[in-house]
Amino acid sequence: MADDGTFVADAGQIQAGGGATGSVADHVRNISEQYTAVMRWDPQNPPWGNDAGGRQFGASFGGHVASLRQGVNALYNAVNSAADLTLNSGKKFQTAKDDALTNVTNAGGGKGSGRKGSGR
Repeated sequence: MADDGTFVADAGQIQAGGGATGSVADHVRNISEQYTAVMRWDPQNPPWGNDAGGRQFGASFGGHVASLRQGVNALYNAVNSAADLTLNSGKKFQTAKDDALTNVTNAGGGKGSGRKGSGR
């Protein structure tokens, strides 16, 4: 918003913001995939063993791993959605601007068009 209360939207900058946000989402997805790969184990042969203590630890630890993985996936989905919404907003602002300029030009008020029928 400009100081005089005028709303100004730079569609290209908004779309660039969507692209940058998409890059953050991609980074979060990569972290999630790495976490999933590192935290994978064979349930029949877990690294903490299959004795009573190992089973107790595994039951607790496995739940925390799954919760964190779900949280990171939710973060990716949220950031990715924000990127899509931002990019689409920029596209819609550009379309609105283009339509407005076309309407002004067609009505004879566009830059350099002069007034229709004015003989200039």
